[in-house]
Amino acid sequence: MLPGTKSVRIVRIRPTAAAADSIARGRRWRPEPGVEHKFYVGRDATGLELPGAVYIHGHVGKHGPIHLAVGLDSSGMVHDLAVMSYIEQRGRPVKEPKYLRQYIGKGVGDPVELGNDIVGISGATFSSTAVTNLVRQAVDLYAYYLAPRATAGAATTP
Repeated sequence: MLPGTKSVRIVRIRPTAAAADSIARGRRWRPEPGVEHKFYVGRDATGLELPGAVYIHGHVGKHGPIHLAVGLDSSGMVHDLAVMSYIEQRGRPVKEPKYLRQYIGKGVGDPVELGNDIVGISGATFSSTAVTNLVRQAVDLYAYYLAPRATAGAATTP
């Protein structure tokens, strides 16, 4: 997900209440203040940080968490994603490339919303919702904290 990477820097983000309110404006989710989110930023052989990042996080499904890795380019657009762990009894199609492709190219300017710009899987509402929510979190948090125009507003640990 981070081509050319020789090493990785982990960026830990814990949104403050003010940052959570700011991110929530115009979106359908609000980060919980103080909850940690991790981004992995690649470095090349010289130590120079590569553009983009990978967000890895979990979201509750119907029977347990679904963990997703979302690769974002320097503009915060999704360029790759993969389901890392999944224990749901139904909804296995959310792991398939055919389903995941619809998220490629999504960014902070997109709704990233089931029934709007994302087509869910019949009988797998919890799984479809979890994947969609994780992608939305990735693009919104990247835009707020890591994009070149990012503003301050959270505790981060490089």
